[in-house]
This record gives sequence, structure tokens and C-alpha cells, in this order.
Amino acid sequence: MGYLFGYEGFENGNKGTFDQEQTWGGGTLSYDSGSLIDGTYTLKSSMSAAGEGTVKEDLGASYETLFIQFKIHLPSGWSFDTGTYFGIMNVLDSSNNNLIGFSIEDWNGYYRLTSWSSETEDWRDIGESVAVNNTYKIEVKLVKKASGGEIKIWVNNDTEGSPDYSFSGDVGDTDVGQILIGNVYSDGSHDPVYYDSVIISQTFIGARAIVTQINIGDDWKEIEGMKINIGDVWKTVEGLQVNIGDDWKTVF
Repeated sequence: MGYLFGYEGFENGNKGTFDQEQTWGGGTLSYDSGSLIDGTYTLKSSMSAAGEGTVKEDLGASYETLFIQFKIHLPSGWSFDTGTYFGIMNVLDSSNNNLIGFSIEDWNGYYRLTSWSSETEDWRDIGESVAVNNTYKIEVKLVKKASGGEIKIWVNNDTEGSPDYSFSGDVGDTDVGQILIGNVYSDGSHDPVYYDSVIISQTFIGARAIVTQINIGDDWKEIEGMKINIGDVWKTVEGLQVNIGDDWKTVF
């Protein structure tokens, strides 16, 4: 499988395996137990004014090519200040410099996915609209090159060869060392947004992220396509059921 990070589903009711939380201004973070996306808990990021509410992961190395997948939920009745935007994911270099950010913008009452590159100063309309009372699985591919670089985006789409957005060209040549997930920046207030199921990889993720963890003794373990040790017995669990504490769980 070879994930660099994740699957992280916040199922311990905290930041989980992310390195740290970041908040400033009107941004706040909490962990909602309302089963809004996958499992029980989601990361809840709220904004009462301009600010930030994110979780951050330092990858421990710099990468030219990355795939980043996460889920986002916009609840029923959700809204934010007309004509403003908020970031949902940013990539940074190992020295905390912003490289590329991905945002939702209000375009006169409807919401569009966009991106901004700090290196090349390019703004891009991803061409995908999002609606309230919906959950979206977003996967981003980055190839950080000045020539032959790539940005590809899949929205609720597991077909690697058919991205919903594709750009090839100069996307800056500074490698990625850190990831921010959550409300990276908002230039106004907005209702809470929910995030879940974060994976970072060097290869396409797609549908492999559907189910990757089960809870064993209050400890969440990644199990898709692997073996795990239960009571000192190794069991192959992909596509099977295993008995954990007299409770049969389907784990594919």
C-alpha cells in the first residue's frame, strides 16, 4: 500500500497521528462525534472571523510527487460571507513556506473549488462546484516541477485516468514537506466545516481509502490489504470477517 501518512479518521476524538493543531484569529478546532462522514468522529473547523483552524503533518522528508486524499462535509444550511473564500488544504515546504493552496470560493451564492500557487502566483478555477448537505472525497496529485509539473484533482472519482481537473506546466519546483488539512485561511466568518479520512501517498489512492481501519481495544489499526495481529494470531483481513472480542466485523 505504501501510504506516507494515514489513514487518519480522527476516531480517537483528537488530532490522531497528525503532528499538531494550528489555530489563530477566529479559527477553532474540535472533534465532532455525530458520524457525519466515516466512522464516529470528524475534524470540525469553525471560523467566527478571519483566521485558521487546521491540523498539520510534517512528512519528515521532501517529495516532488504526492497524492493527498481527504473528505469534506458541508452541512445543511451551511453558508459563509458572500464573495469570500476559505482554504481547505495547503502544501508547504519543509521550512513552512506555502506552496499551493486549495480553496472553496463563493461565486455569487454558489461554491467553487479553486487553487493558488504562491511560487508561480497562478490562480486556477478547478471547474468543480460543491453544494451544502453533501460530502466530497477529494484527491489531489501534485508533481512539483517548473517544467512538466502537474496538478490533478478527483472529486468523488476513483478513476485515475479520468481526473476532474488536470493541469500540466509550471507549478513551482519546491518539493512538499508539510500538509495542512482544515480551514487553512478564511477572509471572513463561516459555519463549521467537517474533515475526515486523510491519506497521503506517492501513488494514486482512489477507492482504497474506503475502509482502512477497525478498532481493536480502543486502538485504531490500518487493515486494508494487510495482516494484523489479534491475540498473537496473524490474520489476513482484506475482504474477510474477523472475530474481535466476540464481535464479527467486515473489514474489506
